[in-house]
Amino acid sequence: MQRSSQLAVLSREHHVALEIALRLQRADEAHTETVRQATLDFWSSERIEHFRLEEEVVLPALAKHAGADDPDIQRILAEHADLRRRIAELDRSCG
Repeated sequence: MQRSSQLAVLSREHHVALEIALRLQRADEAHTETVRQATLDFWSSERIEHFRLEEEVVLPALAKHAGADDPDIQRILAEHADLRRRIAELDRSCG
């Protein structure tokens, strides 16, 4: 079964976010600020709509079938909260 085009967009955004996370992990001292700023730029431009779609459309649709207490739904919501916290820390950090 082929994914809907809307889910393909979310999937691509996840891929970009994973690439950025790898860049953050691998950044040496000389590139830390550049990678930090690229991360914050991506976050501010992509996160709002991406999280809105997942939290207001995808997860409620999944909850109708799996139940709101589904472990995957709970995990995704916890990951979103953790990402928001980490980005806030990154934003407050050096720079």
